[in-house]
Amino acid sequence: MYSRMQKRAYSSCLILVAVLLPSCEPTVAMDNFSHSVIELYPGMVSYRYQLLEDLEITIRNVGRGRLLNISEIRFDYTPATDEEARDPGGPAMSLASPELPVGLPPYGEGEPSSLTFTIHSKRYNDCTNRPGTLTIVSDSDGEPDLRRLQILFAGYPRAVLVAPNDIRFSASCGNSCPDQKLVLSNSGTCDLVVSAIAFPGDSGFRVTIDGQTYLSGTDDGLPLDRSVVLRPEESTEWNIGFSSGEAVPLMRTAELGIVTTDPLANKFVVNLSADGSPH
Repeated sequence: MYSRMQKRAYSSCLILVAVLLPSCEPTVAMDNFSHSVIELYPGMVSYRYQLLEDLEITIRNVGRGRLLNISEIRFDYTPATDEEARDPGGPAMSLASPELPVGLPPYGEGEPSSLTFTIHSKRYNDCTNRPGTLTIVSDSDGEPDLRRLQILFAGYPRAVLVAPNDIRFSASCGNSCPDQKLVLSNSGTCDLVVSAIAFPGDSGFRVTIDGQTYLSGTDDGLPLDRSVVLRPEESTEWNIGFSSGEAVPLMRTAELGIVTTDPLANKFVVNLSADGSPH
C-alpha cells in the first residue's frame, strides 16, 4: 500500500509521463526552430530553447475536461552590453504580448484552440550569449501553475572553417619548402577574434600572420602581436612554411592550435608534417 504522499507523487508522475514523456520532471529541449508548441498540463515543467531568429510560440491545453486560464505572460531579459542597452532599435529579445487573460479549453474541444505570440530577436555582432526567461502564469480549476521557458539567444559563431586541416611538406622540396596557404573563415553570425596560437611539436615549422612569423616548438600559447578580427563571412590567409636547415632523416610533425572566441570549440588544430629525406 502507498501512503497518501506516495500516491500523490505517483499519480502526478503518470500524468506527466502520459503527456510529455519520459519522466516525472520532464525537460523538453528544443533547438533551432522558428516555431514551438508548448502543451500545458498542471505541474511545473521547464523548457529550453536556443533562439536564432524570431520565435513564435503556441500554447495548447492538453488536459481533459478543465479550462486552462492564462492570466499573465512575462519575459525577463537584461541587455548584455552597453551598446545593446542604448540601442533605440530595442534589445536582442523582446516579447510581443498577446491579449490576456484567455481561457483555453482542452485542445480540440472548443475555441480558442490555442494561444500564439512571438518573441522578437535582433542580432548583434558580438560573441555574447544572451539568456532570458519566459514565464507563463495560468490556473486550472483555481490551482495556480507556472511554466518557464529558458531561452538562449546564441550570439556566437556556429562554424569556424579552417582549410586545410592537414598540411604536409614533401621530402622532394629539400631543406626549404615553398609556403602553403591556410585559410581561416568565419561562417558564423558574429565577429570572430583570434588572439593567440599554440604551436607544439618539432622545430622547423613556421606560420606567418599579418607579417609576423611564429615558430613551432612552443607548447604554451603564443599571443599574437595583433589580434585577427573576422567579421561574419570574412576570411584570411596565413602562410605555413617548413625549413629544417639540414637533412631530415625522420618525419617531423607539429600542431598549429588556433585560439578563437568561439565558446563551442575555441581551439582549432591544424596538423603539420614534413617527410624525412635520405642522408
